[in-house]
Amino acid sequence: MLKIRELRQDDDRIISAIIGRNASRWDMTPQYFRERHITPAFQDEFPFVFIAFYNGVHAGEILLVIEKEGYCGIKNQPWITALYVKPEFRRRGIGQALVQTTQEKCREYAFPSLYLDTASSAGYYDKLGGWERIGEGWWEVGDRSVVVMKCNLIESSAK
Repeated sequence: MLKIRELRQDDDRIISAIIGRNASRWDMTPQYFRERHITPAFQDEFPFVFIAFYNGVHAGEILLVIEKEGYCGIKNQPWITALYVKPEFRRRGIGQALVQTTQEKCREYAFPSLYLDTASSAGYYDKLGGWERIGEGWWEVGDRSVVVMKCNLIESSAK
């Protein structure tokens, strides 16, 4: 059974795992990552960290932030900054459920779109559907270009 909830302050092991997976990858100290992405999540405001549990075991998480500095010319809009599902829990719909949770949260705040960038998972989002590639190559990760993607959250009434 899959359950998704927001990160809580007493999720010490999960918090440590999230920081360990992301701080160095983003060239941040663990303390700075905690201050920027974890501690503010306990205010019931952006950023949000959603945790997936599969049969009661932590299976993955997703971070949802507001990009305030205008990354790729997109300012004050929501971005998925990290989607992670543990390898032993992949291919069970957990990633899709986490993405849908972020989409629902963005709709609650009346955002028309949700953004992400990825160096290796654009095909995954293509398969989810609803995501369009809006740019590529703003920066490089190793030998790969980063793909920027957008998901429209408000359906057009004109058909």
